[in-house]
Amino acid sequence: TEVDIPLKPEDLRRVPEIIRDFMVAVRNTKLYPPGSKSIEKINRQFKASLDSVLVDNEILNIVQVKNSVLVNGQKIDTSDYKLVTDTFLKILNRFELKGIAFHQGLTEAEIELLLQTLAKTDIKTFEAGFWDKFAYDNKLSNIELKQVQYSVKVKAAAGAGQGIIDSG
Repeated sequence: TEVDIPLKPEDLRRVPEIIRDFMVAVRNTKLYPPGSKSIEKINRQFKASLDSVLVDNEILNIVQVKNSVLVNGQKIDTSDYKLVTDTFLKILNRFELKGIAFHQGLTEAEIELLLQTLAKTDIKTFEAGFWDKFAYDNKLSNIELKQVQYSVKVKAAAGAGQGIIDSG
C-alpha cells in the first residue's frame, strides 16, 4: 500500500482553493455545454490550482473519513470553509467515492473526462469496481477514484440450512 507523504504547510493551505475550484468545475460542467468558455476557464483554473501543489508533490490525496477530510493523510481543519467541504463530501457520497487522488502529470483531458462524468452521469448506484473500470477503460493514469467498499454482513440464523422446524 502507498504511504501518504504529508504536504508542506504552504501546499496544505492551497487545498480549500482546490476543493472550491473542483466544486465550481463540476457545477459549471452541469450547467454549460462542453467546450463553452465557462467550462474551459474553470477547468484551466482547477488544473492550475492542482498543479500548484503537484509541482512539489507526487500526489494530492483527498479522502473522507467519518465526515472529516484527510489530505495526504493529514486531517485538515475545515471550519473556515465548512459549506464547501460539506458540499464536496456530498459529491463524494453521491458517487460512492471515499476519495480522489491526483498525480503529477495530470492532463486537462483527464480533468475534463472526470468532470464530464461526475456532472452528467445519472447512475444512482455504482457496482463494486465501477470507478476502477472507468479509470482503466478511459486510461486515467493520473486520477485515482477510490470507491467506497461496502461489506455485507449476514447474520446466520442458528441452525440455518438444517431444516429445523419450530414447533412453538
